[in-house]
Amino acid sequence: MSRLRTGLLSLGLLLLALAPASELLAQQDDSAPPIALTYQWEQQYYGKINGVEALLYHRSFSRAKLSFADIDGDGDDDLFIGKADGRIAFFQNIGTSGKPEFRLKMEDFAAFHIELDANQQPVQLEEVIDVGSNAAPELVDIDRDGDLDLFIGSGDGSLFHYENRGNRILPRLFLKTPLYMNLKFPRNVVPRFADVNGDRNPDLLVGTGSGKVRLLLNSGVTTRALFCPDPLPGRSFDPNCIHFPQDISSIAPLIDASPNWVDWDRDGDFDIVVGKSNGRVNFLLNKGDRFTPHWERESQRFLYINTGGHSAPTFYDLDKDGFPELFLGSSTSRVFFFENREPLLIGLRGIPQLDLSTFTLSDPSIVLLTQACEQLRGNPECLNVLAPAFGQPITVTSLEALNAEIYRPDVSLDSTPIAMPEQEAAIQPQSEGEAETPPAQANVNVAEGQPPADPEAEIAAEDAPPAGPEAEAAPEPEETKGLLTRNRLWFSTRNFLNLTELAPNERHTKITSGDWNGDGRADLLVGSGSGRIYAYENQNSETESNWVRREFLAFA
Repeated sequence: MSRLRTGLLSLGLLLLALAPASELLAQQDDSAPPIALTYQWEQQYYGKINGVEALLYHRSFSRAKLSFADIDGDGDDDLFIGKADGRIAFFQNIGTSGKPEFRLKMEDFAAFHIELDANQQPVQLEEVIDVGSNAAPELVDIDRDGDLDLFIGSGDGSLFHYENRGNRILPRLFLKTPLYMNLKFPRNVVPRFADVNGDRNPDLLVGTGSGKVRLLLNSGVTTRALFCPDPLPGRSFDPNCIHFPQDISSIAPLIDASPNWVDWDRDGDFDIVVGKSNGRVNFLLNKGDRFTPHWERESQRFLYINTGGHSAPTFYDLDKDGFPELFLGSSTSRVFFFENREPLLIGLRGIPQLDLSTFTLSDPSIVLLTQACEQLRGNPECLNVLAPAFGQPITVTSLEALNAEIYRPDVSLDSTPIAMPEQEAAIQPQSEGEAETPPAQANVNVAEGQPPADPEAEIAAEDAPPAGPEAEAAPEPEETKGLLTRNRLWFSTRNFLNLTELAPNERHTKITSGDWNGDGRADLLVGSGSGRIYAYENQNSETESNWVRREFLAFA
């Protein structure tokens, strides 16, 4: 993504690169005019505090909306984050597809637009994308030309459309319209695309500031999408319109619905999660299929998660194991991250005798267990190896009994009867006399209490935790509730972006520099609204910054 440039330097540390003045003066004779120094400023985002690297130079990431996409065609997904200030941050994946590492490259992502010059000739201008407030990015190949286009929901309810006039390797995004297909929504619109009816055309799901979640099925064709407005009296619309907006759900009286897609029950169709202004998440289960979807709300406290305010969920399979991780933007700059520790694949990978390269990891669990058993000298000898790998006693007598231990009911759901997902149940053998009651255990570790303490959570006042626990205790599950699933979401961190501040838990900070320790390098003093002064000694090198915190009683 070094090919993408930004036209505006954001706040942060700028490194000055220039030739030493003495060298420049030595290159000219006495009669020559002075050579003007040339300055080249380079944006810096990362620095070290006490030798530990972090995202140090940044503005707020509050109201973060995440979107993963391979914008530069290098085979791995990059990360776009919309922010409360109406701008988009771009994180390039410098790792691999299965082991990503996201580095901030642009705090203010830029795109092109066309203007007329003084001679009424069109010119291309590159400017920072700014939709006003509460940017919500989504990337999709809407015109099926092989590259990704960009859509951005905004605080005033407009949906911006940036067309990619480059290609999948060299993207060039141009503003096509700030009001896509003249669609206008009640403030804080969050767009999400997916083909939900099997016609191979992307459909549009939107969350709105009023709390509604609406679905706009695509009435167009492959290369020309068509999303139609509500058929109000006196309103004209395209004669090709065959689908009109549908109300899918509402979080009212709460506001700012932030929906996203996930196939939580792994049955081949799209379920929906909806972030809410109170920090919780709703879950809508698709009880239809991939051609005729029908969503019903199954939980208003999905996985008992609470970000403290304005949760914005995004499911993304970070390690490409077929089980997506969960990312949550919030009302603060913190992005919460839940790792999906699916037990079957973890257990199989812990058995050194197995060669998983011959496995199709998306196969149902009983198929994978059967393949593993064949590599381990067959049944029943294989159970002596498989059972301990999944924490079960060697008294387990069948693969079917072992398979049952891999599933857990999602007890955060309200009313779904316990049942295997349809695709898995279709080939799930039943053994006579086997107990049907599933293990009474939640499928997310926060159900047993709030997430483990994270020292970064106390860095800034804007991130002060809300009153009450982060995730409330899960009730004892009833045997008639829950959805059996292999998903296991484990709280990992509330600071996925690795943000750090020089003045933790402070506001109204002021920075001044000076060589207060006499080593010839400018050090930092950071004042704060509380009256405390923070002192940092400069141990920077020519290639990286490293600020070492010093404690002085005089500054306390």
